[in-house]
Amino acid sequence: MSKVNKQFFTLLIILLLAGIGFTLYQHYKLGLSWWPNDENMTWKFNTELQILPDTTNSSLKVNLVVPNLQKSDVLDENINASGFGKIILRSENKNNRVAVLSKSEVSSKQTIIYDVTVASNSSFIEPPIPDLGKEKKKIKNALEPKKLITLLTTAKDIAEKSADSTTLVTQTINFVNDDGNLYFWQEMTNGKPTAKGRAQLLNYLLTQLHLPNVLLHVVPYQYEGKLNLKNLPVWVNVYYDNAWHVFDVKSGAPIDDPNMQAMVWWMGNGNFVDVEGGTVKIVSFTATKQSIPMERYLDLRNNVMKQNVYEFSLLNLPAQTQEIYKIILVVPFGVLILLVLRIIIGVPTLGTFMPVLIALAFKDTTLIWGIVLFSLVVILGLSFRTYFEKLQLLVVPRLGMILTVVVLTMALISIVMHKMELSQGLSITLFPMVILTMSIERLSITWDERGSTETIKIALGSLLAATVCYVFIFNNYLEYWFFTFPGLLLLVMAVMLLIGRYRGYRLTELYRFEALALKASSKEKGKGV
Repeated sequence: MSKVNKQFFTLLIILLLAGIGFTLYQHYKLGLSWWPNDENMTWKFNTELQILPDTTNSSLKVNLVVPNLQKSDVLDENINASGFGKIILRSENKNNRVAVLSKSEVSSKQTIIYDVTVASNSSFIEPPIPDLGKEKKKIKNALEPKKLITLLTTAKDIAEKSADSTTLVTQTINFVNDDGNLYFWQEMTNGKPTAKGRAQLLNYLLTQLHLPNVLLHVVPYQYEGKLNLKNLPVWVNVYYDNAWHVFDVKSGAPIDDPNMQAMVWWMGNGNFVDVEGGTVKIVSFTATKQSIPMERYLDLRNNVMKQNVYEFSLLNLPAQTQEIYKIILVVPFGVLILLVLRIIIGVPTLGTFMPVLIALAFKDTTLIWGIVLFSLVVILGLSFRTYFEKLQLLVVPRLGMILTVVVLTMALISIVMHKMELSQGLSITLFPMVILTMSIERLSITWDERGSTETIKIALGSLLAATVCYVFIFNNYLEYWFFTFPGLLLLVMAVMLLIGRYRGYRLTELYRFEALALKASSKEKGKGV
């Protein structure tokens, strides 16, 4: 056996043993589950704030509301704010916990990241029942006489249309969400109400209807898209029949077992964050399911050796970063699929990694719309390329013209789809735009070097490869396995190593050379005769 072969098989065995060994260790010793939907998993929540100081070298004080959960449900809590003094206090009404952060002489943008790891189905601490007498007095002091009369009249009308407390709450929520109640909104808000204004008036109406209530701002366990303060769901907790009942503020539907669906971050209609000496620019939320059961998580935290393993694992990253790595870690598997398509099957593609990048771009547009947009942009880009070629332009200026046309085309698509009230066209962010323009550039160069027929074959092959890669990369099970057990990437490398030594025919070549095989076979039969 040659020296190269020895090194090849040695590396192959090392990758296989290391990948299998590390994966089995994570499952049997650390207790990580094979499946993403096992019960009693832990959840990690993350919020990130970016704050700009009002003036240079000024002091900054931040009051950030943090979840008010049962102590046994909070497994880990951490505030990452460089240079800030930190303390967590109870709010005045005892409904919330507030992290107070302070820093002197701030001159640049500050980032604050809050992480909390909780047990599944963690329970928020129910608030004390509001005193209706005191709440009505607050409303009376807060509203002008004319607005108070409008509020009382509206509450009376709603009560007359309701049969019991549940329908009373639902009718009130529906009324608050109805923009058709022009007289009420003109009197109460002097214009179109904001989401916060609606929630405040819902609180006022329910209080006048003798229903103690508290607003709940929640972070859902499962959510498609990016969460921020504007789209954070709001529930209302209403007390009647000697129990608390939770309703969705948008739909008016009752929420059964709310602890199964979301974590309550804060209560009331107060601000999530108050800043003295600065302005909040960005607030984002992320919820990610951990692969560690609650009992095993506590075991990891209490065992020094295992804790060290956990501390240097992906599971200890902030929730927002974890969501990014869940996709990134599947990309090598997408590349493996691409290698199979290119080397084993023989599908022509636009380079080695471009189809994988196109598949990542499809995440923002969804697969079907991604294929449509890609095809449309490529056809228009190559059509303009043919026209620009007639002008006898140099290669680089011609490519610049083509890329400009692509950008204008994508902008036009977004405008048209906005008018048609289709959100997919608005999902074209910077990343897919760069990928599509790069694809047009590569295809234009291929057209110059290899002709139109070969370019079309490569474009179709790349689209097919990107579609297959998309199906694998954005698979929930694969995301879970590669993020939880990164040792599987070593097994992917082992398979890539084997494919790298493949010297046989591609499947498409067998089809191409079928005529030669038949001719050789007929000659042999002739000789035999």
